[in-house]
Amino acid sequence: MPVEMEQVDEEGEHEQNLEQVIRPSKNRKWFATGVLTSFSGLVGWQAINNVVTAYQSADWLSIGWSAFIVSIAGVGFQLWQKSYGAYVRYDVTLPFIKRVKRY
Repeated sequence: MPVEMEQVDEEGEHEQNLEQVIRPSKNRKWFATGVLTSFSGLVGWQAINNVVTAYQSADWLSIGWSAFIVSIAGVGFQLWQKSYGAYVRYDVTLPFIKRVKRY
């Protein structure tokens, strides 16, 4: 069956659209990474500032709540690490961290 040139052009256009969907632009990735990093940094800064201010003003209840929240986060992180660590380990001998599947 002969192929018309219009069909070939349409297929190329469809492939380009599919390529854009599969591989989004890197600008969007950098923006999302920057926003997430900034948010995490501000949350950490606020948490440390809360504990320092509570200690300076002798607000022991606030320090207690902060310690309680940190302990819950630590337990959650350990549980997540146990469930996820059963399948993936991190090889840190390389200059970059590489995930390697366990068998």
